[in-house]
Amino acid sequence: MENSNFKNIIIALDFDSSALKVAENGFDLASQLNANVILLHVISDSVFYSDSGRSTNTGFRAMGLWKILEDETDIHYKAESFLGRIKTQFGNESDKILVKEGKLEKVIMKVASEFKADFIVMGTHKRNIFKKFVLGNTTQKILYCTNIPILAVPGRM
Repeated sequence: MENSNFKNIIIALDFDSSALKVAENGFDLASQLNANVILLHVISDSVFYSDSGRSTNTGFRAMGLWKILEDETDIHYKAESFLGRIKTQFGNESDKILVKEGKLEKVIMKVASEFKADFIVMGTHKRNIFKKFVLGNTTQKILYCTNIPILAVPGRM
């Protein structure tokens, strides 16, 4: 399935427990297309990095990274460590790691433009109606503002 038209794939990861599944699917796609990988984590709200009992950091737990959250104070370092472990597990030395701050969909689209991304791989999360209305759906927002193909990997079933 090698296609020289696909050179750069962004794999956007959060710390949800489905992050490993998203990464695996993204790296499989990159391998099939012989494309470069840009691993991206967007820091959008520090509440998602706390251990308040409602944290979405289960991806940290799944990869044995929770200790990083307990010991480190720098969110950038935590995210880089997380992406570094993903890169070690699935990728190779040429893959890039990016940690950016801002509104999720805006940052993902900016990085896609900067790297001339040919594909975006990201997870989706099931939310109840209230959360979906209040928080929105990042994948859906990106779909509306780009022509770049998106592989949306479902999260928890």
